Amino acid sequence: MFQKLYILLGLISLAASSITHGQQSSSDPVGFHTEVIKGNSFSLLAINVANTPTGNLTRTISQTFGPSNESGLVAGLWDEADNIWIPNSGGYLRVYYNDEESTFPPVTVGWRAVHHGNADMSQFSLPNNGGIFFESKAEEDWYITFGGYVNRSAIETQIAPGINVINKGYPADIPLNQSGIGSSFGFTPGKGIWDGDIVWCFREDGTYDRYYYIQDQPAFNPFGITPGWKKIGADFADGDAGLDLLSSAFIIECKGDGGIIRLYPPPLLQRQPFTTAPLAPPRPLVYPTFTTDVNGGQYFLMYWFAHNANINYHTEIHSPGNWWHLSTQTNLTNQILNNFAPISLGKGIARVIAEYKELP
Repeated sequence: MFQKLYILLGLISLAASSITHGQQSSSDPVGFHTEVIKGNSFSLLAINVANTPTGNLTRTISQTFGPSNESGLVAGLWDEADNIWIPNSGGYLRVYYNDEESTFPPVTVGWRAVHHGNADMSQFSLPNNGGIFFESKAEEDWYITFGGYVNRSAIETQIAPGINVINKGYPADIPLNQSGIGSSFGFTPGKGIWDGDIVWCFREDGTYDRYYYIQDQPAFNPFGITPGWKKIGADFADGDAGLDLLSSAFIIECKGDGGIIRLYPPPLLQRQPFTTAPLAPPRPLVYPTFTTDVNGGQYFLMYWFAHNANINYHTEIHSPGNWWHLSTQTNLTNQILNNFAPISLGKGIARVIAEYKELP
């Protein structure tokens, strides 16, 4: 069952028809994704959407889980509450939400951290382009959904020898062979699991799949080893794991020198040079939010204001290989328009295209 979720946005992720337009303007893309939290266990996750159209993935604890724990984490003192393990200065900061005043230890209500007393941690930022380990004290698995604006640029992250927790960066399916990891200068390919970097991807059953990358086919190759991504435990000779998907956060176990990892968005999301079409209407300014219906159903909602009644607003949804037309709406000047999706869809990306009905 979905717990009460804190923010953001979603769109109906239904297959529709593609559509061609005349001169048009486009909103910033928006999207959401849902992650599993394993009961009485550790889960690896990251927030793949941004609070602003700039695409910056940095969020504070308060922005991520709510100023007063609106996400519904198990609360209490550190030993009974959910702990958020945040990579910090070579170690981990363990943040939790305390919901009762305590005399000993002297801790008030709010976001606190282990070994940091009563210090307010609500404005502590999660690692830019990084992820977290979520230690759940709940008895059952549950889900949390994040939403916002979708980054359209490549993401660069510095890794060092050892364990590095990386944010996938986009609320979309990213296969290993399209991620950019294997071609990044900071990633060390190998001849097998013993010498190359290892990518750990978290799966919904609470386990990890591990991968390594063979860049060149060995000169002496009695086993028929082929280049590409290999999954540890699978047939390394000719098995290709390049289509396996990254998790929202993943680990790079760096055995080489490290360096820059460059992750790429899906091709249709990549930012294009901006040019002003002289006959295009103003760009729609889309705002994401969260809503609940009268029956308790939870939805992501995006809304915008019509510039005038001479403009058609086309909602399009992203799927691998195309943008699909979902609906067309219009309204009077400064009147609201919207689209929505139930959080049970799991993830989705959408945008709004504006186009004049008749040239002014």
